[in-house]
Amino acid sequence: MPVGSYNTICAFSGKIYANYSRYLTSNQTIVQKDSVFVYDGISWNNIDTSGYVCRSIETNGNYLVITYNGYVTTFDNLLGQVGIVGAYQTQFYIDPSQAVRDADGHLWIADRANGLIKDWDSWSNWRYAPEGPETNKVYNLDIVDETMWVAPGERSDLWTGQYNFDGAFNFQN
Repeated sequence: MPVGSYNTICAFSGKIYANYSRYLTSNQTIVQKDSVFVYDGISWNNIDTSGYVCRSIETNGNYLVITYNGYVTTFDNLLGQVGIVGAYQTQFYIDPSQAVRDADGHLWIADRANGLIKDWDSWSNWRYAPEGPETNKVYNLDIVDETMWVAPGERSDLWTGQYNFDGAFNFQN
């Protein structure tokens, strides 16, 4: 196993899984290819060559859930792939931080861009997002006839505009 930074680890089905984070090890802003290693009691082996940054490895009952930037994949006890959820399956970009499977087999994804996603079978999913603007980058607020309008935007340290294209939001009482 390489010497460096490991960002997530778990035990599953008698084995240890750990992610070698090349991004954390190299300290570069360029996305580096991570490697998921498994220890079977004798040796460590690289089981992942996807090229994505691995954010978490979780175990939930009989499932191993690995969260990457851009998708989540689930494996059974024999490391057979049970499901994969990404932009192709959800029809929208996902940016998952962590994911778990519940007792009913639903995959719950904590997503940086979409709130909470509940997935039934890789193709059927639902987004749960808290009420409020879809960004915390607010440039201006105004209230007209009991409706609050939010204009997203931001400024740099030099007070120059950052060309934020998040749209406009409104809230009614």
